[in-house]
Amino acid sequence: MSPFSAKDMHDLIKLLEERPEWKKELRRLILTEELLDLPKAFQGIVEVQKHTDEKLDILTNRIDQLAEIQKRTEEQLKSLTQIVNQLTEAQQKTEERVRTLLMDVSELKEDALERGIITRDQTEDLLQLDLLLKGKRWDTKKESYLAVEISWGLGKADVDRMERRVQLLRHIGLSEVIGAIAGKRILYDVEEYAVKRGIKVVLDGKVIHW
Repeated sequence: MSPFSAKDMHDLIKLLEERPEWKKELRRLILTEELLDLPKAFQGIVEVQKHTDEKLDILTNRIDQLAEIQKRTEEQLKSLTQIVNQLTEAQQKTEERVRTLLMDVSELKEDALERGIITRDQTEDLLQLDLLLKGKRWDTKKESYLAVEISWGLGKADVDRMERRVQLLRHIGLSEVIGAIAGKRILYDVEEYAVKRGIKVVLDGKVIHW
């Protein structure tokens, strides 16, 4: 077999130009299957890379969203911490005022008991008060006390008990004392009964008479 010459090469090129369909067959004969499949494999890599980029974009968006949520959570936590600190401070001040009030009233009761102004039974009666608050009246600016009797259903016995304890508080030295009864229900004609005795009424969290 004679060697393949340059003329043969030119003849082959010319023939392939005249018969383009032979190029594919010649390529199949010359190239291995791996090389022939390389364009498909490369296209597959391109598709995989495309999907990877899309997933990466989605992941990046989710990370950004999580970062934003984390930022808002930290802001809310900071705000909540401030509120808790404020409530804690307010609670401490309230406890201090309550301790001071209890000491004041306790000293007055002990002093009144020692001086014979009230009996021990009356002292025990005052200890049964549900609530005793100290403040200043908005109209007169005078220091005053609010004594409260709390009951689910308000009856005349609650009014009588509060009236008696208000008188005892005034008797031991608390000149400005306001008595009130508070509850969820009130029996018939009890409101009028309380008003006549100067006792305030709070029903289901709402002031009925003051």
